[in-house]
Amino acid sequence: MTEAGSDFVQSMQAKRLSAHFTAADLCCAGETWQRVRIWNEPQQKETWAALEQLCETILEPVVARFGMPRLTYGFASSELFRHISSGTKAALGGTKEAVGGTTAALDQHAACELRRSGKLICPRMGAAVDFAVPSVSSLEIAHWVAFSLPFDRMYVYGPDRPFHVSVGPENTKGLVQMIEWAPGRLRPQNRKLAWLDEVRDAKSLA
Repeated sequence: MTEAGSDFVQSMQAKRLSAHFTAADLCCAGETWQRVRIWNEPQQKETWAALEQLCETILEPVVARFGMPRLTYGFASSELFRHISSGTKAALGGTKEAVGGTTAALDQHAACELRRSGKLICPRMGAAVDFAVPSVSSLEIAHWVAFSLPFDRMYVYGPDRPFHVSVGPENTKGLVQMIEWAPGRLRPQNRKLAWLDEVRDAKSLA
């Protein structure tokens, strides 16, 4: 795929997913896409359906409750994930550890896209987004989402950082705290939803 200019952005803006969101919001989100600007378009109809579900069941209710979110990571094609992965390795001196715990086979940012072999990139399917709402604690938003909306998995990083939430066929309501154990290195800690009751007003998770 070649670098995408305004034509790609306009094409994605023309594909409305919900009242407040277009495909551009999810396909052009994040620092890596802004840097490489590739043609990051879903190829599977199931992916488009999952992105619509994500917008309707998660993002639109968040808009109504808290205001317009800032999306920091949305849909990732195989090529975009390769750029994310290579940037991560460079940042860590060539190691294979992921700065943000990103794993294409698990995090659902690839939605329902397929490998060249025809197998799903992420067997969990569904779709995922990372976001924050300006001037609102991400812990407060995560708490509300967890107890008010259907979701599959949620990764929480702290009150001042975007958090990850996905929808999927199972909607397991799984919660993971991402703990920074060294600069730029994270480890996952499974949590029960009740944990969010304890930390929703916390200023940090240190």
